[in-house]
Amino acid sequence: MRRHGLGWTKTTLLAALVTCVATPAFAATAERRPFGTLADGTAVEAVTLKGANGVSATIISFGATLQALKAPDRDGKIADVELGYDDLQSYVDRPNFWGASVGRYANRIAGGRFILDGKTIQLAQNDKGNSLHGGTKGFDKQPWRVVSVTSGPTARVTFALTSAAGDQGYPGTLAVTASYALDDAGNLTIDYDATSDAPTIVNLTNHAIFNLAGEGAPQGALQHRLTIPAARYTPVNAQLIPTGVLKPVAGSVFDFTHGACFRMAYATAPTRKSCSAAAMITISCSMPGGPRSPSLPRGWKIRPRVACLRC
Repeated sequence: MRRHGLGWTKTTLLAALVTCVATPAFAATAERRPFGTLADGTAVEAVTLKGANGVSATIISFGATLQALKAPDRDGKIADVELGYDDLQSYVDRPNFWGASVGRYANRIAGGRFILDGKTIQLAQNDKGNSLHGGTKGFDKQPWRVVSVTSGPTARVTFALTSAAGDQGYPGTLAVTASYALDDAGNLTIDYDATSDAPTIVNLTNHAIFNLAGEGAPQGALQHRLTIPAARYTPVNAQLIPTGVLKPVAGSVFDFTHGACFRMAYATAPTRKSCSAAAMITISCSMPGGPRSPSLPRGWKIRPRVACLRC
């Protein structure tokens, strides 16, 4: 607030007070409510963060999952642009990782094995002999604790989960937090933090899947235009394990450097299956341009795993 100066006139002071009263003090809100109960009696909660511009995000404590993300379009119409279920039982009966916090290790580990400090660690195998997204009971299938819920300039909710040593085969007890924050400008931020009491591996992410046309839109997401500032991608084998080769995206269905429509990529892919895999791999595993990579358009900022979607 302004400080009252000795040289102010009564008129100036009155104007200042009127300005203070007339200017709305926006603050993002956080609302907490029940979302259901698991078979063992564990209560699951939902927290909805909402900003002044109409953007809202609902996160449930089961899997620290982004259950819905609602936003206005250019005409102000609100739509849910993130895939999710409306009820808890569907998340339990038909798990798809939609919006979930994935861990301990996102993506696949070949054979469910890795070597750490000279020792071979065997993990739970839940995907054709591989370990996918943390194993049979990854973080997405576990209830997290609601640590804090706050409103203010930025609304925030923080969840916590403790993964015991040996959980799904991983060494070390891992303490994890997932924080979702939404401000009045509609910026949604997700922060993950993990601490282990022993050497281990960890690779946390959020598995949100978007359809910017909105829930139930007949055109689906194929007309979305996607831009990814990436010059290379990581091919995978038949089991979707990266081969270790980095291939240029130029001239391939994976090339979104100058913007491309999903429908066009889908139509030109050798097979529809490879196209859907192409979109997933390009978004999550594309490599930013480097000294040996083709130059990107002037003015682009290079960030790993950055994608721009427009519809």
